[in-house]
Amino acid sequence: MATAFSPCEVLAYIIWDCVETVEKRGFHDIAVQFLESILFGFQITQQDQWKYDDYLERKETNTLISHVSRILLSRRVRGKAYERLLIDKKHALKRNAPKKEKNKSGKKICVVDLFTEACIPTIASTSSLPFCFIRKFSRRIKKPLSYLLQDAWSVEMLELGIRLLDGEKMAATNAASSTLDREWSPITDVSIANAIQNDSDGGSIRCSFISNEESNEVQYTRSLNVEELAIEEYAAGRLPLDEKDELHKNGRGGWKGWHCEGVHVRVLFRIICSDALLGYCCDDKSFEDQTVFLNPYQVAPLDLQVAHGVVHNTDAFKPIRGFYERRRTKIEAFLSTIESMSPQNLADLVFESVTLRLESAKKHGTRFLNDQTLCKDVQQVKTLSMLAAGFGGHLLASMFRLLSFDYRHYGAGLPDLLLVRAFVNKRLCASSKASDLTGNNELLNLSEWIGEVFQKSPTSTSGILDDRDEEFLGASISEKHTGTSASNRRNKDSENLLTKELHPERLILISNGLPVIVECVFVEVKSHSDKLDDRQEDWLNILDHHGNARVCKFHSSKKKKR
Repeated sequence: MATAFSPCEVLAYIIWDCVETVEKRGFHDIAVQFLESILFGFQITQQDQWKYDDYLERKETNTLISHVSRILLSRRVRGKAYERLLIDKKHALKRNAPKKEKNKSGKKICVVDLFTEACIPTIASTSSLPFCFIRKFSRRIKKPLSYLLQDAWSVEMLELGIRLLDGEKMAATNAASSTLDREWSPITDVSIANAIQNDSDGGSIRCSFISNEESNEVQYTRSLNVEELAIEEYAAGRLPLDEKDELHKNGRGGWKGWHCEGVHVRVLFRIICSDALLGYCCDDKSFEDQTVFLNPYQVAPLDLQVAHGVVHNTDAFKPIRGFYERRRTKIEAFLSTIESMSPQNLADLVFESVTLRLESAKKHGTRFLNDQTLCKDVQQVKTLSMLAAGFGGHLLASMFRLLSFDYRHYGAGLPDLLLVRAFVNKRLCASSKASDLTGNNELLNLSEWIGEVFQKSPTSTSGILDDRDEEFLGASISEKHTGTSASNRRNKDSENLLTKELHPERLILISNGLPVIVECVFVEVKSHSDKLDDRQEDWLNILDHHGNARVCKFHSSKKKKR
């Protein structure tokens, strides 16, 4: 917070923007100097350091990390800068010295790889970079992260519960197998889909696919993008293919959903945590409190996008007082309460949070009723209540913990699709447990039970959630702003909501006297040439641990035969 508007921070971002230009011109030595200056505060590329040295036995990396205390860049930008530094070092090394030297055992090894291996434990223990970059660096030097961190610890990995190894793979393989083979990886559903040329725009970058549904309706005969095709496959029950999969425990298909990229998660975070966390400063009253809320019109505290971190000093580890660190006690107590809530209590929590805001707005006059965010929340309160019940307390708490730890980084990267379905079990009586459900499940028609957005086409965000940038609290998460304001994108339908009477309805998880069970699944959709983003892998790791998340991979028929 102290460096939010400092000249040093502005200069650091100016230098960071210049790195790409210098790299394109081939001046990798200058790029290395720029990156070292903004990361470490000084340059370490003296000519003698290009000679062979065993960085693993040197303690210079701790000295380097201590200069991260200046914190002039966000964690994600520092991760990108560190990645560019390692790449530019290798390019510069080609001109200044041989690429590889021999270590003590006589094996040739890259000096930059030695430097990377030496830095990883300290970087991980300070959380100065996002965890996904540390995993990327370990893969770059082709060494398992579990080996590199065996004598260290990662604040981010421990706080958020990110898994390094897959328990099922470890049980299925012997101890002599490679650690790389036992690393955690998401469940992947594979299907075949041949792309067609999009003639409407002269061949777009995104591929189009033919719908697999047979119907005379236009909406099923048009071309689909890969996300819409995946929704269709899960809705029809063609995916997943494994009959023993967890998604088949209550029958196949029947999924409805959105291509929303985490909009619903961020909406629930804003609604549920609005009063408990987003309106709370910190435990001790100090000058920091005065810098968090500067005016009553803020949608979020100013430190929301300041992530947790630890500065490595010679004396002790000093935490960076970001959003999570300032409210650690309050956040963990609140998340523990959410974890213990039943599905109905979670649905009621969403309803009560929206209702309190609506009543407060009515007391303060019609000006507050013109809040577009409030109108959207009221119009979809039953849908959001259903999703909260379907997620469950443990999954909600884990997702909110990620957003609290580093909202700037984890605000994006959620899976493409959110699919949901609800069903009743006719054999379930009041004394039965949900774990005793076996067969005889009846899917509910969400358009009749919920209404709201499901009365329209639930294959998209359907107007109510079409503006994803509005749900990023404080500021847009995107690296490059389009310059288009949210007010310019409002359509007439959303403006007409302001003139209607707002009456939110409570969702009761009962249908025809039988209890309703809601299931949710997150799906990241990839074509055959796409790979998972670093943040996407971390999100899938957490979502799979406490809920249901997977990857849907589409291959062309020709590629599948090879």
